[in-house]
Amino acid sequence: MYKNIEKSSKLELKDLVVYQEGQVVSKTLVQNDLVSMTVFPLTREKKSRRTQQAAMRW
Repeated sequence: MYKNIEKSSKLELKDLVVYQEGQVVSKTLVQNDLVSMTVFPLTREKKSRRTQQAAMRW
């Protein structure tokens, strides 16, 4: 079962959901007993030097 898309349609995933500050935004595309596919918008944040150094230690 396709939940929010038409069969055989071409999708631009970046256009399906829009990032919203402070919100969890998603769109479920396919959901059945075997598969669940959901799209979440993400943004890149510039990491501080301290965060980068801590990540490198792991």
